[in-house]
Amino acid sequence: SRRALFFYNISSKFTLNINMENKSKIIESAEELKKGLDLLSRERKVVMPHNKAFDHVDQLKEKIDEIINLAETG
Repeated sequence: SRRALFFYNISSKFTLNINMENKSKIIESAEELKKGLDLLSRERKVVMPHNKAFDHVDQLKEKIDEIINLAETG
């Protein structure tokens, strides 16, 4: 469909414009984000107190903003 083609064009241009330095930073940030999410997952070894969990979520949100910024600046 036209909508799918438009999305494909945007995503393919986006992928091609990410330079290698930003790509490695995005991967590193995504790995940190995954580790942080693991601390909140069902498989965690220790349950965090609510206030620590909220602070942790705030840090993860900042990490997501960093990933988005790196991707946008390509």
